[in-house]
Amino acid sequence: MTDTFLLTNKIGGYALLSPSPNSKYEGVFFFQKDKMFKFIDQIRCSEPQTGITYNHWSVQRFHEDFSERIAMPHSYDSLIWQADKEASFDLILDPKESYDDRAWGRNFEFSEEKGCIVITFIKRTDHREDGSDGDEEYRMHLAIAGHISSDKNDSWEEVDYSYDRFREAPPYSRYVFNALKLTGKKIVFSCSPDKKKAIREANYVNTNLGRILKKQHAHTDHLIETAKLPIPDEEQRDAYESSVIAMDNLTAVHFGMEGLFAGLPWFFQFWTRDEAISLKSLLISGQTKKAENIILRQISTIRPDGRIQNRFPDSDLGSADGVGWVFKRTADLIDQIEKMHAIRQFLTRRTRRRILDALEKSIYFIAKYYKRDGLIFNHAKETWMDTDYGEDTREGNRIEIQALHLSMLRLMHRLSRNQKYLGREIKFRQSVLDSFMEGGILLDGPGDNTSRPNIFIACYLYQDLLAPKVWEEIFDKILPLIYQEWGGVSSIGKDSALYCPKHFAKQDRSYHRGDSWYWVNNLVAIVLNRINPERYDKEIQAIVSASAKEIETMGVKGYHAELSPAEEQGSVGCLAQAWSSALYIELMHELYS
Repeated sequence: MTDTFLLTNKIGGYALLSPSPNSKYEGVFFFQKDKMFKFIDQIRCSEPQTGITYNHWSVQRFHEDFSERIAMPHSYDSLIWQADKEASFDLILDPKESYDDRAWGRNFEFSEEKGCIVITFIKRTDHREDGSDGDEEYRMHLAIAGHISSDKNDSWEEVDYSYDRFREAPPYSRYVFNALKLTGKKIVFSCSPDKKKAIREANYVNTNLGRILKKQHAHTDHLIETAKLPIPDEEQRDAYESSVIAMDNLTAVHFGMEGLFAGLPWFFQFWTRDEAISLKSLLISGQTKKAENIILRQISTIRPDGRIQNRFPDSDLGSADGVGWVFKRTADLIDQIEKMHAIRQFLTRRTRRRILDALEKSIYFIAKYYKRDGLIFNHAKETWMDTDYGEDTREGNRIEIQALHLSMLRLMHRLSRNQKYLGREIKFRQSVLDSFMEGGILLDGPGDNTSRPNIFIACYLYQDLLAPKVWEEIFDKILPLIYQEWGGVSSIGKDSALYCPKHFAKQDRSYHRGDSWYWVNNLVAIVLNRINPERYDKEIQAIVSASAKEIETMGVKGYHAELSPAEEQGSVGCLAQAWSSALYIELMHELYS
């Protein structure tokens, strides 16, 4: 069982900890001044860890003579440490912005104020890495409340990060600061650029710790009870409940807006595509209002070319599919609230008008700027397969992009009741069939018969493109080329010269050329179940089992990773990926609701 765990405070901060850190992205991070900021690297007890219990709202780590409980209270920039008896640990610090690996200019000051130890970190420029020397960039404060005693260690030590080395993400080691040996039974750490705020919060959380944790425990129980499904297999049921909590934990308030982080520890932004793909899991697990709010925020950012920005805050990367996924989830939202008989509660007349206007605008400008030869065109690196390795960029017309546009036209007809959109949908469907059907297979792109799982995404988005029997015939041809016996699908066919059975991390060699993506695996199982559950039962059950195994026993406990190598199941890439957990939730509902 995995001994790495992740907790979040739902305002951007997180604690990713293991017995010995494997990455510079491990530690305790707080979202400050719209940036992800690390302060604590490790809470290191002198006794080795003998076990761990993860109960969704906190984690209990066992040692030979005592156990410690770690929790991250929601809506506070704090971390709670408790032990079942008085115990000591070394507090190892590595304050920095998440992506800033500069080693010099790190300074610490210690003080005691209002019952707290206060550690102030001052980042200054250094001529060995910067254009100036000694200029203060910022300072952050860590207030510590509840300790019984403390002793200064005041020493630097080098830590080797094996996972960063595996990922080829230098630097592979870093000097961290062993600040203090702390002793106590209940200790609170609070972080802020405002010293007074850090002290005030540390003392408040310390005083109200029981009430705060009781509320958090109740919140977790409510989420699980609301989303309950009759799943017979214990590991799969545990993985489902963990995924429901994971999606809640990956929710964050970012720039004053609520949304879903694409993944932790390094995708701590709102990526339009990832967020939209993940939203149905919120709809079907009782968080309809949250999903609606995210959709309305997304459609408010439609650009003059009809697309939605790729990331919030913005990035330079283009996204050909983000807007289509947003409107696909809009259709799912409407389906859900109609099923709940709650139209008036959620979609007001004004809101429906906003959606209709945004959809009409998007369809018009996408056709104006991206329609070529009757199909929707995308540039290189604009689909979810957004890497560029040699000439394999997927630039041109791609099957899932066409399916997304078809689903947008269908929604436009549904909302407007204007027959012209039905006519455009029928005409566009025929153009897709004329260009993508060849020799009894559905192409990834016109003239490109490379085997990829994108045809399953197309079926998921717009199943009416083909009759069920035709889909079945197509799947029978492609599955032997991409299916992996451990319970996944590769991102390119095993018959391709580009196929990489092993994971090659940041070289991009295997990223979309072999690596198995857990969100796609779960989507494939959903689609197979819709087309012919009896025929594909073996593949469906293998995918379900493999995903549950990864969530519960690999990577980060209770979270679904981004990737697995194709040839043998593993847990690599971003270790807590939102769309992976989201599609597992959706798969469980497909099978058991």
